Amino acid sequence: MGLKIKILLLAFIISILPSLTIGIYVNNRLIPQFENNFKTYHILEQQEIINNIIKKTIDDIKQVNSDYAIWNEIYYSIYHGDLKSIKFYWSNWLPYDPFDYSIVLGINRYGEVIDYYGKDISLSTILNNPTFKTVLNKILGYQNNRNTIKDIFNYDIISGFIFLNNKVYAYSISPILDDMNLRKPSIGAFFIAKEINNNFLKLIKPYMTVPIYFIAKNRTINKKDKVDYYFIKLYDYNNNYIGSLVTEYKEEFLEKINKNFSTLFVLIIILTMIATLTFSVWLALYLSKELYSLENYAINLFSYVNGNDQNVNNILYAKNVNMFKRVKLVLKALSNNIEFNIKKIIQKEEELSILYQKEKENFNGAIKLFISLIEIKDPYTKGHAERVRNLSELIGQKLLQKGFKFNMSDLIIAAYLHDIGKIAVSESILNKQGRLSDYEFEQVKKHSSIGYQLLANINYFNDIKRIVLYHHENIDGSGYPEAIKGDQIPFESKIIAVADVFDALTTDRPYRKAFTIQEAINIMQKDIGKKFDKNIFDTFIEIINDKKYFNRVEEKWKLLN
Repeated sequence: MGLKIKILLLAFIISILPSLTIGIYVNNRLIPQFENNFKTYHILEQQEIINNIIKKTIDDIKQVNSDYAIWNEIYYSIYHGDLKSIKFYWSNWLPYDPFDYSIVLGINRYGEVIDYYGKDISLSTILNNPTFKTVLNKILGYQNNRNTIKDIFNYDIISGFIFLNNKVYAYSISPILDDMNLRKPSIGAFFIAKEINNNFLKLIKPYMTVPIYFIAKNRTINKKDKVDYYFIKLYDYNNNYIGSLVTEYKEEFLEKINKNFSTLFVLIIILTMIATLTFSVWLALYLSKELYSLENYAINLFSYVNGNDQNVNNILYAKNVNMFKRVKLVLKALSNNIEFNIKKIIQKEEELSILYQKEKENFNGAIKLFISLIEIKDPYTKGHAERVRNLSELIGQKLLQKGFKFNMSDLIIAAYLHDIGKIAVSESILNKQGRLSDYEFEQVKKHSSIGYQLLANINYFNDIKRIVLYHHENIDGSGYPEAIKGDQIPFESKIIAVADVFDALTTDRPYRKAFTIQEAINIMQKDIGKKFDKNIFDTFIEIINDKKYFNRVEEKWKLLN
């Protein structure tokens, strides 16, 4: 079978299999999932509508209850026993249009009925109902601590659903209060209720796209074919189930959607397969052409690399040799050639590494030579540069761990060379036994600028020279040589300043004996925020207290390896 035929067959399989796989997946997973999601969304939408209407109805009943219970005229009618006025406002008014309440019941603070209306329900049925007893006792218990209207509406008026005489009612019960003086104690309770019946459902049906019924707790529904039922359950004040609002959901609509969607999807799959197959055939023809071109290019390249190998050339140009075998032979030869070149590169890298190490040693030697020249002029500072470098490095490592950003390599070299400028300072000044005069101190202060000038002659020290120049600058701007302050001072210079002062204080000088470690710290702490950066100083103290790095020997100090 020719190469083109093989590629075309492979392209056909590649184009057909994904489309079939997607078709099966969509039919078995996506369409059912779509149906469930659509059904769930529809149900949730209908349930949300019902819940909102129920809440609105309860709120309306609660508002009417509040209007007719929290009223000074009613309050004084009860207080003076004027039952005629009470009936006029309650049982002769609320059961009729536009209110249509099924139950209107007033009870004084002693638990005596003062007015009652009940449509198809007896007073004893209401009074003996456990839910009614609970909410009545709750309301009659509100007698004291009545200070604001907010307290009343948040805590005193109870509303919900109640099961009476095999029927469910939406109700509200409120304390009877004087709205002209809400501090007065309640004089009784006012209870109104509306039956959940067809009149109630008329409020909901205009907003529904499916039928809705009310089923009390002692009733069941006869299920129909291809109809699902979803329930919004109602509970009384004691959390007892008392009935449900039921909605129908018919499957015919989903079946229609499913059929239309499936037809549309099959058409899409067919069109996708045709498009994919067309593209695959074009790609197969293109690739076969390119593969032949690649073979010719590989053979020519290999002939260039190994042109003198007659045996290899015979294999390359033999008619019956498989094309991929020839290409494999070419790639193997090129791989060997690349491997040979890589080995040469690695060898060069090793040579460069050795050369770099030698240059680094020469560089360090030159720096040590500079330092030794200073120590010859100023023997009291012998070892000072190395100690400052080591302590600066430890401080720097901890600051890097804390997230501070700076150049660690520049810090180490600058710490070693920070006093390089003292080469140009007179030995008589450096070794003077007494206190320096103002002139002599000005000469010493020049060592920072001199060090900068010495290092400026070498490009490698472009950044390091600035660190050396500013290592005697202070945070508050009182340092030298330029009296810069704060963030104008390189961060590395601030680190060196702490290490430099600490070593100077704990070392014998011509004009004084060394301070103890604790004395030196006490002296330096006074200059936090003035001479020293607080973050750097705090890190320095951590190192002083860390036995892993720092050792005290007869109140002297040394860094541990």
